Amino acid sequence: MADKSAVKSSKQSARALKERRAEKREKALESTQLIRKRKS
Repeated sequence: MADKSAVKSSKQSARALKERRAEKREKALESTQLIRKRKS
């Protein structure tokens, strides 16, 4: 029982990490687009 709950929590954290990385990627893309617009 205990190891099953640990696996669940690890899967959830991994999913959260992926979401955070996706958010960071989106924010980085937005910032680079803004910089390009300013330069041009």
